[in-house]
Amino acid sequence: MNSAVKHLLLCVILSVMPVRTVGATHRAAHASQATESPEVRAALNWFSRNLGWINDQQVRITEVPAPPFQESSRAELVKSLLADCGLEVSIDKTGNVIGELPGANDKEIVMLTAHLDTVFPTGTEVKVRRDGDRLNAPGISDNGTGLAGLVSIARAIHEAGLKPRRTILFVADVGEEGERYDVRRFFAADNLARLPR
Repeated sequence: MNSAVKHLLLCVILSVMPVRTVGATHRAAHASQATESPEVRAALNWFSRNLGWINDQQVRITEVPAPPFQESSRAELVKSLLADCGLEVSIDKTGNVIGELPGANDKEIVMLTAHLDTVFPTGTEVKVRRDGDRLNAPGISDNGTGLAGLVSIARAIHEAGLKPRRTILFVADVGEEGERYDVRRFFAADNLARLPR
């Protein structure tokens, strides 16, 4: 998970950097320049130093039951975790958790999402069992991992003092497993209209 989360963070960082060219050679050079930034390097290094914390958050999130359309307890936890990362966080009328990290350019938005719900019905035992370095439980991967990744990226950016060029929305959305509403519910709730433009 450590290298996968690092790769995801690098993709996020690159997506919030200004676009200078569409040429493949120039993109590779731009990616190399991005990783030379002390803030970007600090954000990437944060993952190596905090793998235990990331795993603990994955366990904590996974152990909150979240059957489809019954995600409110997990939503409150994710809201709290994102707020601890310095984000302005709210829960919309549909139940989506939205954390905002304002960018220098408030006209462009990058959205990172992970769904809150699991396929497991009410009453499923979701206690995480540790088997060495392995974590086992219903929903640990789908989607305890995604939510832990979402929170970890926000934490790494916060701890590194990284100031994005584009606004980043960290969205934990409802109903992905239930009726495949996923992020469409976020847009249906007209959440982008509330952002300054």
